Amino acid sequence: MDAGGRVESGTETEAGTRLLRLLYMNGLDTRLRRSDKLDFISIATYILYSSSDWNVYNVYERAIELLKQSRRYKR
Repeated sequence: MDAGGRVESGTETEAGTRLLRLLYMNGLDTRLRRSDKLDFISIATYILYSSSDWNVYNVYERAIELLKQSRRYKR
């Protein structure tokens, strides 16, 4: 992964690990129910696999927005 958060194709594990770190660093891990965390991981994984954008910061932002829109996000 480079300094901009981009990972090369084929390093999905590294991207997933980085996404989980972002979740933790932003304090969202304490505000999300366990099921929401699993939803976040599922959404982020889908975005990673379906997008040519491998920037984990962009994927993180999109996944959080989709999670909030699902109305299951704990406010």
